[in-house]
Amino acid sequence: MRRAATLADGWYGFNVPVADVPARIAVLADECARHGRGFDELTVALALSGGIPEHLPALGAAGVTELVVVGAPPPAPDAAATWVAELARTWIRPAQ
Repeated sequence: MRRAATLADGWYGFNVPVADVPARIAVLADECARHGRGFDELTVALALSGGIPEHLPALGAAGVTELVVVGAPPPAPDAAATWVAELARTWIRPAQ
């Protein structure tokens, strides 16, 4: 967190449980303040563990600017299209 706050353009948390996001972002924001940098100068990308679309508003409010959906495709190639379609139905909302 210190290196991200002092040297980087952002922070990427990988496999972060949703419940841990606020505490990790608070540490990053504290490190930014300690080093005279605004937290809003950084992008915050997360690959969540156990995330669902309903978490998005709270993640955005906490300062998350990018979300990476992580998943393992099925071993059978012919099942990959169905797997991708399910991901899309879960995470992509139709235009209003």
